[in-house]
Amino acid sequence: MHLITNRQPARIMRKFLLILLTALIACCIKTDLMPLDLSYPQNSVSLPADLAAHEWAQLEWWYYTGHLKTKQGESFGFELTFFRRRLDNDRIHGVPLKILERTAYMGNFALVSEKTGQYWGQGNFAPGYGNAHASVERYDVQIQDWKASGDEQLHNIEAKSGNYALQLQLEPMKPAALHGQGGIVPKGPNTANYYISVMSL
Repeated sequence: MHLITNRQPARIMRKFLLILLTALIACCIKTDLMPLDLSYPQNSVSLPADLAAHEWAQLEWWYYTGHLKTKQGESFGFELTFFRRRLDNDRIHGVPLKILERTAYMGNFALVSEKTGQYWGQGNFAPGYGNAHASVERYDVQIQDWKASGDEQLHNIEAKSGNYALQLQLEPMKPAALHGQGGIVPKGPNTANYYISVMSL
């Protein structure tokens, strides 16, 4: 006679659930992106192509800072920033984040009154699906209802949060500045990043 205790079905169920969870995790890992390229850049920046996102890049960002005057005559400083990060190598408490999503987006929208110094700002975070993306074909970045797009002749940016909204068309005053050597800025031994800036009206 074989005696089945209460522990055996529980042990079998735990093993089954562990196998099921492992299978689900394996199905969730996205493998459709090209591998990260963390090598030292060799090619100079090429515009307008390099305004777009780069699928092989671990971290990219696009940001705007400047001065604004409202129709009522108030002056503000502003910042609108977009970050895109591949999560391939990132972990929290040993758990690889790429299990959940391969790409994540973060942004910041801030205003400061140039008269009173009063500051207002908000962050924005979204995984790489739904209303968050950065096109690798053209300059087109979005985090929910914050957007930036354009080319070498015109940039369109917009953001809205709470009582504040920003919508601008920016025309470059002169060709883009390629920092460092052809847009390549060394950051340490065998590391560098691409960096360009544009002055606009």
